[in-house]
Amino acid sequence: MNWILSLVSLGATLSGILACLYLFVAVKRETAVLRSRSDARIAQLEEAVAALAAKLDAQSVEWREAADRASLFVPPLAPSSGLNLTKRSHALKMHRLGEGPEQIARALGVPKNEVDLLLRVQQVVVSSV
Repeated sequence: MNWILSLVSLGATLSGILACLYLFVAVKRETAVLRSRSDARIAQLEEAVAALAAKLDAQSVEWREAADRASLFVPPLAPSSGLNLTKRSHALKMHRLGEGPEQIARALGVPKNEVDLLLRVQQVVVSSV
């Protein structure tokens, strides 16, 4: 009877070892499946990141080109008027005092042709009144 208990004990131990071995192999197989899925997903994500990086580089090049083109089309600043109201009245006073257009232009720091134009306009206004 002793030997029957030994056989039963040995059978239970052997079945326990076989069950542990089966569970170990099943866990290893499941781990390998999960690892292959995660590797495939990582490869997919790396491809997506690379594609997005390429698009980002292309967009940055386009932005740079657009900024360069936009800087070419900036309109120049309009020149400021050389004769404001104060300078105009001062130029007319100087003309009435007998100074020439060259002297008036030099004194006020404006171009001579603007002084000439101002004097002609003044003559037209005075003659029409």
